[in-house]
Amino acid sequence: MINTLMNQNSSKKKQLKTILGKHNLTTAEFVVLQSIQNLSTDNTHISQMDLCTYANTKPMNTSILLRKLVARKLVQRREHPIDTRAKAVSLTSTGKKTITELLLDTNFTNE
Repeated sequence: MINTLMNQNSSKKKQLKTILGKHNLTTAEFVVLQSIQNLSTDNTHISQMDLCTYANTKPMNTSILLRKLVARKLVQRREHPIDTRAKAVSLTSTGKKTITELLLDTNFTNE
């Protein structure tokens, strides 16, 4: 996903930023939402480290992004049912709706 975003020409990047701006999201927040959605198909208990590994992001940056997305009610964090040291993350219904709209608007698919 990140490679797809970074390999876009400048016109496509500008178009993506415009679309994300309508939803008040950054590219990094879009990547996190998309990653959670992709991981959700295989794993119902996504830890922050699972997300970091999948999205190729640093734990601290991911934590900051998740806090922002939780505050906006796009993502929820809860106790991980297996690993008591970890938090499980998932999309809220608003987050699912938002990422679905963004994927339609941007023509990105699950990658």
